[in-house]
Amino acid sequence: MKNIIFSTLFFFITLTPVLAKEVRVRLISESHRISLKLEAAKITWCDTPSNCRSKSFTGDFKIEKQGNAYHFLRLNTDKADRIFITATSIIDSKGNRVPNDIEIQLGKKLDLIAKMDLENYLLGVLPSEMPASWPLESLKAQAIASRTYVLYQIEENKDKNYDVESTVMDQVFKHKRLPKAYSRKMAKVLAETKDLMLAQNTKPIKAFFHSHCGGHTEMAANVWPGANGFETVVDPYCSTKVHNLKWNQLQTFSAIEKAYKKQHPEEDLKKLKSVMKGAQNLSGRVENVFLFFENAKVRKWDAVDLRAALGYSKIKSTNFSMQLRDNAVYFSGKGYGHGVGLCQHGAKNMAKLGKSYREILNHYYPSTKILSLNENPSKELTAKVSK
Repeated sequence: MKNIIFSTLFFFITLTPVLAKEVRVRLISESHRISLKLEAAKITWCDTPSNCRSKSFTGDFKIEKQGNAYHFLRLNTDKADRIFITATSIIDSKGNRVPNDIEIQLGKKLDLIAKMDLENYLLGVLPSEMPASWPLESLKAQAIASRTYVLYQIEENKDKNYDVESTVMDQVFKHKRLPKAYSRKMAKVLAETKDLMLAQNTKPIKAFFHSHCGGHTEMAANVWPGANGFETVVDPYCSTKVHNLKWNQLQTFSAIEKAYKKQHPEEDLKKLKSVMKGAQNLSGRVENVFLFFENAKVRKWDAVDLRAALGYSKIKSTNFSMQLRDNAVYFSGKGYGHGVGLCQHGAKNMAKLGKSYREILNHYYPSTKILSLNENPSKELTAKVSK
């Protein structure tokens, strides 16, 4: 393996949200009710800035929206806009642990938001997005990608009430305890990549990642129209032995028709008669399919929307072929996920081959640099750029 010499440059950029290093994670969003189990909690709410009340509480806590008012602790208020809760333990209605310092924002929906330090947030993301048993260098690459993604979202969503969702809509966050060996490993990964992020023009990129690219990564704009991104790459590191590299799925015309009509309820369409694959892009992924309905109506359906409608776990990627079988479509595909950015299985295999996290990131995010950010007394950021 060649020795790689990294030269350094220095830039000064202003990026206040990064300095704060606080992440606002939306853990729950409900229309009418949130239920929690609290231990040794302090619950605080303010009807006006000068009229705040607090109450100690242990037990099953419920807040419900009733018209324009909110009911909790046998009280009703239509003035408070949020409730603050600190506790020694918080469990949600699904039995999941929640960080011990949260707020519930009261608006059109009930949003449970946890604010936390960036590195603590990453401790909940990293083992949720990549198995803790995987090689150290692949975990480091994932840590930098995840840190970069959330830094981008912090800036992008600075005018919203949260930065990221805790689900695959952004990146998965779980507030759970790990076995000691894995906990130490995660701490080591984050310590050795602390403050590192991927950047273009000294700004964090939206560092997408996915499970398995199937041999070729995808352009972000092909998945999210208008999205900026980086070049696609041919990926020789995706192992053909991965169980979900190749997949098959049978979907009836009836199921496809139902899924399309659910996405397009405004259209007056009759029975689906046939389906045909449309164009493919340079990565080999399908761009769209054509649906043929009775009365000679034809609709072009983006493959990304088809995948969302039929289910991501069923149509695992848009890299597929189609065969018609007795009023059904037999999909044969490869890869898992949208295909943009870091391929996690490819990163794992690169690490097994002795590649460093820098080499992994350089492969999947070409034309980017790794920045090391450090706060200085003038409240600006010094960006140490590693080529």
